[in-house]
Amino acid sequence: MANRIVGYEFLRDSLSLCAFAAGVTTRAGGVTRKNTVGDSILAVPVHVAPASDDPLEHLLFALKHEHLNLQIAILALQKILAEAVAREFIAKPTSGYARQACYLWELANGTTLTNLPVA
Repeated sequence: MANRIVGYEFLRDSLSLCAFAAGVTTRAGGVTRKNTVGDSILAVPVHVAPASDDPLEHLLFALKHEHLNLQIAILALQKILAEAVAREFIAKPTSGYARQACYLWELANGTTLTNLPVA
């Protein structure tokens, strides 16, 4: 698990997105706190990084820890199921990152998520 790629670059690679590379590659492992290494690497502790290869988990991580990469976020959300995004919102309705994911999912897919609680 040490030095594995997470966040936007993980999404770009694992979902085979036709997107420009993220300006910064985020890697998990080898550090005890979030550090920037040069201009192109963000190192985060393993316990901060997504524990699985779930694309939504990586997107939420990226929204929280990386600068917004709208191109990768939109292209990834076109491949993430509405049910997964809705489940995340229902589980954490006050999470700003879950709300951002819902908004971006609707933007990416041109439709509205249904059966979400009104906040």
